[in-house]
Formats: sequence, structure tokens, C-alpha cells
Amino acid sequence: MIAYSAHSEPGGHEDNQDRFEVRSVADSSECYVCAVADGQGGQAGAALAAAIACQSCLDRVSSFRTDKLLSPSIWSVVLQDADKAVADTDEAGYTTLIAFCLTQAMLCGGSSGDSAVAVINADEPPHILTKHQMKNPPVGSRGAIFVPFSMRLVHPWTVLAMTDGVWKYAGWDSIFAAASEGDSETIIRKLRGKSALPRTGALQDDFTLVVFQG
Repeated sequence: MIAYSAHSEPGGHEDNQDRFEVRSVADSSECYVCAVADGQGGQAGAALAAAIACQSCLDRVSSFRTDKLLSPSIWSVVLQDADKAVADTDEAGYTTLIAFCLTQAMLCGGSSGDSAVAVINADEPPHILTKHQMKNPPVGSRGAIFVPFSMRLVHPWTVLAMTDGVWKYAGWDSIFAAASEGDSETIIRKLRGKSALPRTGALQDDFTLVVFQG
């Protein structure tokens, strides 16, 4: 079985400008789609942009079969449509966006911005699948460039999807160490602690982390 946990929390202000969505795919009990977005801070409509981007992606793929969702070309179209959906909403600002499909054996998707997806496969070095993505133009500009990614998953595996409030403050060494040591809820708890200020426990940025394990 694929198990997952997620946590999203504002940092440094009252409003959380991160959004995420996870849904199971209708034709398979062992296939999920996930979207994570980080609204561009300091601008109006950031949270709305992130919400529209996530919802657009997952609504768009709801009619696809699992085999289609494991094709990078499908995600190129889906993500570009999300960019347009955000741009078409006058009140929305800009956002990052990652979205993907995963099964027990494969992960496929794409990204734009500085949120991240990492994979820890059995007996392999960790992989950051989003390391070649482009931050600009942002999602909501109608010109966002989405970089596809795909990877086989080797049991036991862990997939982490996160906004920059996680990897910037927890650090990749801590992320990889946590991912190799516990279940999804334990990983989230450890990385929330690593991302927080040591004396107060307050977060320095919005924190969103989704952890899948198979």
C-alpha cells in the first residue's frame, strides 16, 4: 500500500500562502496525483493563485487513466493549463507549482518555481527531481516554463513534495536523514522542528510538506 501524510502551516504571518492537494486516481487504488504550490509572497492574490493552480491540475487529470498520467507530455499540457487558469483570474497573483502522479513503481510530473520534489529509493543516493526547474516567469504569467521529471520507484521508497519553507530552513542533509529514518508522520514532525527557530519554535516561512511512502 502507498501511505501518505501532509502538513501545511503559515510562517511569519497569519495567512498561509501555500496550498496542496492529493487525490487518488479513479481507476487504481495504488495511484495518486499531488499538487503543491507556494503563492508569491508580498503580492496580492498569492494564496488564491496557489489554490487555483493546484485545483486546476487535479481537476484536469481526474478524467485520465493511470497510464496516461505516467506520460511527461500529459503533464506539460496540464501544467500550462494551470498557468492560464491563474492568469485568467483577475484577483490572483503568482505562484510556484509542482504536480505529479505516482504509483508503486513510477513517478511522473513537472514543476516551475522553487518548490521541490525529492525521492529516496532503496540503496540509492537521494534524488532531487526539481533541481533543473526554472523560477521565472512565474505561474500566472501565461509564460511559465515547466520542466518535466520522471523516475522509477524502488521499494522501500519515500517521495517528498515541499515548498521552499521546508528545504531552505531544514536543509537537504536533514531532509534526507529524516526520510530514511521513519514513517511519514515522523518525517514531517522532524522537519517541522528543523525548519523552526530554535528558541521559539516559530516558522520562518510557510511550511508545506507531503510525504508518500511505498
